[in-house]
Amino acid sequence: MPHLAWPRTAVSRAVVTGALALLGVRIAWAIIDALSVRIFDWSLPQILPVVAWILLDTPPPVLWGLVLISVALHVLERRRADKEYDCLAADYNGLADEYDQLVQENDELSDANDDLVEDLTNASQRAAESFAAAERLKAALDNMQEILNLRASLLILLEQLAASEDRKRGMSKLLGEYLLDAMRAVGSDVRRATILVPNQKGDYLVPWVNFAMPSTSLRKDRFYIGDRPDRKRGVAGVVFRSRQLLVVHVDHDHGIPVADHSEYIDGKGGPNRAPLQYRSFAAVPLERSPEDACLGVLCLDSGDRAAFDQPIVQDMLLEIGALIGTALVVYDRLSQPEASEWRPELAGDIPQ
Repeated sequence: MPHLAWPRTAVSRAVVTGALALLGVRIAWAIIDALSVRIFDWSLPQILPVVAWILLDTPPPVLWGLVLISVALHVLERRRADKEYDCLAADYNGLADEYDQLVQENDELSDANDDLVEDLTNASQRAAESFAAAERLKAALDNMQEILNLRASLLILLEQLAASEDRKRGMSKLLGEYLLDAMRAVGSDVRRATILVPNQKGDYLVPWVNFAMPSTSLRKDRFYIGDRPDRKRGVAGVVFRSRQLLVVHVDHDHGIPVADHSEYIDGKGGPNRAPLQYRSFAAVPLERSPEDACLGVLCLDSGDRAAFDQPIVQDMLLEIGALIGTALVVYDRLSQPEASEWRPELAGDIPQ
């Protein structure tokens, strides 16, 4: 192994001194900034001993010293890099944890928002149901009040009937006034009303008392209530026989009325017919109770197609029918022994 001595020439010493100066600068640089200048995969502290070995006749102690210093700098740089990596990893993990926490909080807020929306929806539905229940209760109370008013009105009219000397005329007046009360109770859309009763033979219903019905219609309105099944009865005749309330809707097809009940009878045919004044009508049996006989039929019509569709309106109509039936029974008993005096054919104003 050749002897490696310290350079004796000024040039060699200058080169070694420069290399050592560069190494010192590199050490200071690594300590201050902990950065390395890389050439390919080699750092400057790693390449200096090789350059010194190749170009200079460097003594071994110096060479090994350079190697140790380079290794130490490399270890410092690696530790610095690892520390920076650990710091970055810790920051990344911290940000990831914060992101996960934010996602969890967002999910919780979303769930809370969904729960709030559901609670608001349920509260709105309950409020709507409560409002609808309150409206139904109000309507029921109004209906009850109207029925009480009708009963009170009937009692007053019956008292007047009992005190009347001409009970036939008194009964017609009673029913006429009661029709007005009943129409007001049912609704403002109810325009006309008629009370139909059996004739003397008991085979047809004929008008007795009416409100706003044309005289031509009164002369023609006859509804069969006999026992022949081949005769068309009309809606009023069906109601009298079945003792069930019926609501019929009437539409217009090129001026011709079309009803949703097969027994509907249009008594105003002809090319010069006037347009119908109603879109619906109700036919109500007149009976004091289901155990008593049916005494007639109350018919009311309206320009509103849905005027009689509500159950609460139909209940009121049945109550009105029961009250009028009660009035007829009272009149019949007051008129004894002429129990049939209230029949329309005896009144002399309805042609048979």
